[in-house]
Amino acid sequence: MRDEEADKQYHLREAEDKEAADFISQLVQQNSNDSSGSSSTKNSNKRKAIGNSEGHTVKKPNGSRNAKQNAISSENKQTDFVVEYLKKTRENKIVARQAQIRINNLKKVLLTLKSEESTMANALKRENR
Repeated sequence: MRDEEADKQYHLREAEDKEAADFISQLVQQNSNDSSGSSSTKNSNKRKAIGNSEGHTVKKPNGSRNAKQNAISSENKQTDFVVEYLKKTRENKIVARQAQIRINNLKKVLLTLKSEESTMANALKRENR
């Protein structure tokens, strides 16, 4: 019985570790500076400029692809992501606890049925003697 409990604890910890690793990898992916997702760095460090009709360089518009995100909005996104992750984790733990309670109740019922079965079998043996 203790081996089963230890095995369950191990699998629960393993699942939590995997969730944490996934969570961290998602954060890293969201905070990546490479917006294209490309691993190529050939052109990534070059500064791109837009020229006007006279050939002069002008500032890129705010909606351009390489415009930096507002730090506050990025922080809010991360906070929302963390809050959502924690909610899901709590919900999963609640469901796991409820399932464990049901499993334990079923084990108790099974033990009760086995003991009743054995008492009935013993009673039948006595009658047959």
